[in-house]
Amino acid sequence: RETDNHGYFYRYAPVFIEEDFVLEANIFDLLAAFKDVLTHLPADVKEIVYEEIPVEEKIREIISLLGKAPADGHGRKFLNFRGIMEKERTRLGIIVLFIAMLELVRLKQIVARQSKIFGEIRVYLVQD
Repeated sequence: RETDNHGYFYRYAPVFIEEDFVLEANIFDLLAAFKDVLTHLPADVKEIVYEEIPVEEKIREIISLLGKAPADGHGRKFLNFRGIMEKERTRLGIIVLFIAMLELVRLKQIVARQSKIFGEIRVYLVQD
């Protein structure tokens, strides 16, 4: 039976303990946080030129940011949702970044957790 899985490698989600961010952030929590980011954009943001931003580029950017992120006390790398979103300067960039984040959640490459309802959302990199 041990040889059945020989050569297969699995991704494991970070292990969480009691005092961690224990509520899984669902799509509605992420949408609420996204709306909050959009409403707090600086008023002086001007968009004149159409720009094409590939989702794949933003996926790589998120993975890179999380790869460089500091680890918590248990060795898990994370960034705050708002911190990731605030790195973008245009509304289009924020929207594409959000879509990339949803895709990474779907692919189980990241997980989003929060400590309480309407609390801070942390985005964790799923370790290989």
